[in-house]
Amino acid sequence: MDSFNIARSGMQFGQAIVTAAASNVANARTLGTLPSNTPATAAATAAAVPAVYQPIRAVGRTQPGGGVAVRFEEEPGYRAGYDPQNPLADADGMVAAPAVDLAEESIDRMIGVQLYTASAAALRTAGKMADATLDLLA
Repeated sequence: MDSFNIARSGMQFGQAIVTAAASNVANARTLGTLPSNTPATAAATAAAVPAVYQPIRAVGRTQPGGGVAVRFEEEPGYRAGYDPQNPLADADGMVAAPAVDLAEESIDRMIGVQLYTASAAALRTAGKMADATLDLLA
């Protein structure tokens, strides 16, 4: 894989990290039902009301020849909260909220921006090198 594609894949990974962090922050205060241990109840609950949002992470894996392949993975988990007035609350007044740590999401956003910026600089440098090579050959 050439330096242009490696830099491009780095930019895509940085963008995916920022996208995941933004999605998690946007959904941090959404509520859902608590998962049930009873399969019949869980199926009935899933059909009737929304499940709690599952935070996502951008995961990168190196590819043969260079570059990064990006995919999103859910991070299962939730925090239980007491809100008996909420229509999603169970008989005990409990609802589920996504397990989103806003400080961690802020750090992930900064990492994604830095990765994108560094990859863009690498792309510009690769372009300048290609231009210099063409000038020498001309």
